[in-house]
Amino acid sequence: MKIGTDIQPDHYLWVGAGDLTGDGRADIFALTVEEQGYIFLNRGGLAELDTLAEPVHIGGKLPDVAYDTIALADMNADGKTDINGDGRPDLLGLRQDGTLVAHAHSGAFDPEDPTAVFQEPVVVAKGWHDVTAIS
Repeated sequence: MKIGTDIQPDHYLWVGAGDLTGDGRADIFALTVEEQGYIFLNRGGLAELDTLAEPVHIGGKLPDVAYDTIALADMNADGKTDINGDGRPDLLGLRQDGTLVAHAHSGAFDPEDPTAVFQEPVVVAKGWHDVTAIS
């Protein structure tokens, strides 16, 4: 089933799914080649081209911070990892200097302030220079 059109694969560095709004449906988080973050909200399950809403810009890289790779950690009892144990998807980022950071989910999604969905990054590990992907 097709759920999107005009999606250019070479425009995105990373795409992941997780329930960012707390409604029980998988939303999409995407990071562009310009390192800008976007959320595509799930409108209510699989409804072909009406599945995802228009992307919501939630911010981008700081001038001095760039990520080599990121991962969206959507947590449940099936063995996936929840960074802070709250049952909400957190965002992991591996910086170019080998520092692994976690952007914890704020606990709520506010459509009026979508940039607040993730908290400021917290360093969770250092020395990950040889790692090329996280998940």
